[in-house]
Parts: sequence; structure tokens; C-alpha cells
Amino acid sequence: MNKAPTRICIGHDDYHAKLVGRTRDGRQFFVTQPFVPYGHDFVARYLFDADGQFLNATIHDLGKRSTKEPPGNALYNNNDVESLQQKLLHELGEVEFCDINVVPFSHESHGTRFGLMAAPPEEDDDEWSVIAEPGNYMAFFPPWDGEYDT
Repeated sequence: MNKAPTRICIGHDDYHAKLVGRTRDGRQFFVTQPFVPYGHDFVARYLFDADGQFLNATIHDLGKRSTKEPPGNALYNNNDVESLQQKLLHELGEVEFCDINVVPFSHESHGTRFGLMAAPPEEDDDEWSVIAEPGNYMAFFPPWDGEYDT
């Protein structure tokens, strides 16, 4: 059986990973939109040290989803969400958007488990994965090079 990852890359892109990068002092960040399927939507900022160790999370509960859109689709064009994301970025000072390398983590907030969580293989010939939760909206697999499935 293969081993759990000790760190993964989140490759900066124009989709789920458009708000990842580094602060001027070298910390790494990931601003994202986790969700509980057919439940609450969130805006989260995960902060890591320069070596990728989780430092803290700032998580805003946007309340129960009021639309019938599938999970993961309703927030991308929401002006309130974009303003909140910009506020979370502004609080970090000068930032550079780029790939980051971080250690999987789990954090409890709002009665929900958030994070980039390592998941063991379900079958002997499967591999470990790291899942962005809640919502299982990004799944990372070996070789942990920043690519992900949605």
C-alpha cells in the first residue's frame, strides 16, 4: 500500500485555485469556497507557514443556500462573496498568486470539519488522495503536482 502524502501542491489556476499564493513574508494562503452539499456555503482563508504547515483558518458562514443550483455552482458570480474574498486577501497585505505546497490538515469550525484531508485508498490498488472539504470540491492525487479533479 502506498503512503499518505506529507505535502501537496495546489497549482494556481483560473478556477478553484485562483486565490492561492504567498504573502510578502513567505506565508502561503488559499482562499476558497467550501460548502455543505445542499446546506451552508462558506468563504474560507487557510493560512500556512512558509514550510506549508497549517497556521489558522478564517471561515465565514454565508448561511443556507437559497438557490436550487447544485453545490459548488452558486457562488462564483456572487458580488458579496467576491467582496469577502478581496477583504480576506487585503488583510494579508501584498500577495503573489502562485503555486503553493502545503501539508494536509483538518480544522473544526461552525460545527463542520474543513480542510485538505488525506483519505486512504478504498482498494489495495488505489492510491491515497487529499480532498478539499466540506463539499469534496477538489481532489488531489499522486504525484501531488498541483493538478486536481472536481
